Amino acid sequence: TSRDRCVKGFDFEERERNPNELPEHWFAVGRQAKISNPSFSKNTLHRHLMVKAGFPRYTQVQFDQSHSWSGENSFYLGLNGGSAGAFLEVGAIDVVENSDYLIFAHVRTTQLSSARAQLKAYFIDVDGNKIEASESITHPVATDGAWQRVAAKLFGEFPQAVWIGLELELNQPEYNPDDPLGRHQAVLEQVQGGAWVDDIVIWQSPRLVIQSPSPVNIVRAPEQPRLTVQVVDLLGQRLVADLGIYDYRLNRVAYQRQTVGSGAPSVWEWRPQLDRYGWYLVDMQVHAPRAKMAKTPEVSPVLRVLSGLLYLPDEVTPVSYTHLRAHETLRYLVSRLLHEKKKGGGGGGG
Repeated sequence: TSRDRCVKGFDFEERERNPNELPEHWFAVGRQAKISNPSFSKNTLHRHLMVKAGFPRYTQVQFDQSHSWSGENSFYLGLNGGSAGAFLEVGAIDVVENSDYLIFAHVRTTQLSSARAQLKAYFIDVDGNKIEASESITHPVATDGAWQRVAAKLFGEFPQAVWIGLELELNQPEYNPDDPLGRHQAVLEQVQGGAWVDDIVIWQSPRLVIQSPSPVNIVRAPEQPRLTVQVVDLLGQRLVADLGIYDYRLNRVAYQRQTVGSGAPSVWEWRPQLDRYGWYLVDMQVHAPRAKMAKTPEVSPVLRVLSGLLYLPDEVTPVSYTHLRAHETLRYLVSRLLHEKKKGGGGGGG
């Protein structure tokens, strides 16, 4: 991703100017913040996180120099019974209206048998309240000593968003209300184990949308497949969008390249010529062209979106069966495509 899309980064390399246990703008969940600003505790979200249940005062939340993804320092969450967590101060990261954001972080854990680490991202409104519907949570991880990158995405469909909120959590297992044992189930908390977090980066990304006239992307003959493609980039950067359509064998059967930004349209219609009925995978990859004299590849990848399309003959198909097969087939095609790309096999001929 181009460096000019980086909104904020936390590499935790600030010990020389920060003698405190916590990085600048970060505070421990479940305990009162040591800060002289009187307005800090007046914020609703701050107050909630400082008294959040299940996060005792005796867990470790601090800088650490024993392990890092890069540099010399990282952010450490250590267990001692209960969960451990940290949150970012409201107002630390501003939002550009209608922008999408990608949040990446590197995480390393050790000695976790049941506890798991995760990152939460969400938008915050002008009153300092969390916009619950915007929340994105990374999958819970236990890496057994290895570093692993996790990612969350925020969609810019919340006009009231003003700031980005982040939380780092190392969560103990919880009581499951659906467990057959009910109140008799045993939930054992860990007293050892920890998680290191390093190099948190927030990127502003274009909004990529692929739509058909059907809300579920099902097209029935004699209607021809028709896609509305949207690439909205508030940075105004010139971008190149490569669109490919793949059949169930992952052979590319249609292709289009479109330039957007710098005066080029951000929304256009594509009518791919598909000569067979069936399931198709739509793959759009957006790139930023590099300078012609640069000793680097011609384009720099920015973002990618995958979608599915079902093209049916002019006959009745049960809706419930259609929806079931749509979900299963799209998941299969996506996994196949990612597997082939990883092996370097590409997507087949055009």
